[in-house]
Amino acid sequence: MKKTKLLFIVLTAVLFACGDSKTADASSEVQVITEEIVAHENTIDEQLKGINQKIKGDLNNPNLYAERAALFLQMNDLSSSSADIQRALKLDSLNFNAFIVLGDLQALQGQFEPTKYAFELAIKVATTNQQRSLANQKIGEIYYVIQDYDKALDYADLSLKEDIYNSESYFLKGLLFEAKGNVERAISSWQTAVEQDPDHIKSYLRLALTYDETNDPLVIDYTNNILHIDSNNIEALYTQAMYQQRNDLLNEAMKNYTRIMKINPNMREAPYNMGYIHLVYLKLYNEAKGYFEKSIKIDPKYYEAYYNYGYCFELLGDIQSAERIYKKALEVKPDYTAAANGLNRVNDTRTINE
Repeated sequence: MKKTKLLFIVLTAVLFACGDSKTADASSEVQVITEEIVAHENTIDEQLKGINQKIKGDLNNPNLYAERAALFLQMNDLSSSSADIQRALKLDSLNFNAFIVLGDLQALQGQFEPTKYAFELAIKVATTNQQRSLANQKIGEIYYVIQDYDKALDYADLSLKEDIYNSESYFLKGLLFEAKGNVERAISSWQTAVEQDPDHIKSYLRLALTYDETNDPLVIDYTNNILHIDSNNIEALYTQAMYQQRNDLLNEAMKNYTRIMKINPNMREAPYNMGYIHLVYLKLYNEAKGYFEKSIKIDPKYYEAYYNYGYCFELLGDIQSAERIYKKALEVKPDYTAAANGLNRVNDTRTINE
């Protein structure tokens, strides 16, 4: 069985977006779905069919049930996962893989102590350095989740003593150094992770996001590394597009946003940012309206999109529509200053015209 993929890692979400005012440097935070969450259902279904066939031919193999339990976890089918873990442990009460998946299951349920205990049992029954490395890594991740960074670092080091090639432990150390404010060592850890595993997307992404904070062009290099591995990776596309947008590489940014909208039509930020580019940079207000409208259809409570949608109408001289939309933004967020100011502007304009 392949090493069980981390199923409970803290979501290292990308938090960037365009602003809701007339200035291009305003920003609002958005959460982009992480690589671990985005799963192609047909791929998981195919894997499940394959493991079911293997189980039919080998009903007493505990590792197969542990493997299927891990798949059920990816599908968020916790009851089926639990049932398969019990089957695996009934067949082999010292099964390493079953304890690892049990810990993942309990972690998803927010049960820290049982999770830690399951991984400690995994260490006790481990028969190889790689298994002990994985179990120590998992405990380190749990301590990271509860923000006990010193203990987490201890377990990451224990993991690497067992297996110096464990890319996940280097990734974890990067997160820990980042949390402790040591950016240089965080970068070094993530760079080591990709040296051990050239396909380690999470480390490339953390490197891209770190360099993005200083607007360093290395953002493009690291996101391109991800896109060579996974051409449809939304986090990489979005991070790259935001860098391009900030640096006036508008054609490249729009290509990436367009690509994101094809891959994930339900991501509200991509059409919003397209609208922002058309509104602020290109001064194409009718085209901008269409994009903001798409964002609102995706998320009817997206008050920033309402504001910019209304602002397009205001710039086009349609005061009545602008007023209606600004009021809608205020219905969603009554203390939204930008929309209140917009409403005041259109009221002043109406007074002047009268």
